[in-house]
Amino acid sequence: MDEGSIGLIVLFLTGSSTSIVVNLVIKKLWIAVILSAIIGSVLFHLFAYIYGGPDTIMFLPISLVVGAIVVSLLALVIGLVMRKNRKRQYRFRRHKKQK
Repeated sequence: MDEGSIGLIVLFLTGSSTSIVVNLVIKKLWIAVILSAIIGSVLFHLFAYIYGGPDTIMFLPISLVVGAIVVSLLALVIGLVMRKNRKRQYRFRRHKKQK
C-alpha cells in the first residue's frame, strides 16, 4: 500500500465514524451533514499532520475541499440510512403495541 491508499482509507474511516456519531446526536439531516463534513475533514488533516509532519500543510487547500466533499457524501448516505431505519423501527414498535 502506498501513502495515497492509506490516506483514502483513513479519510473513509474518519468520515464514517464522524458521520455515525454526528447523525446519532443531531436530528436534522443537513446540519448533521455539514457538521460531520467539517469535523471529519479537520480530523483527517490532524491525522495527516501527525503522520506526515509539517509537509502536509502544503496540500491543505486542495485536500480540505476534497475531504469535505467526500465526508459530506458519506454523511448524507449514512444519515439517510439511519433515518430510514429509525422510521422502520418506529412503525414496527407502534404496530406491535396495537396487537
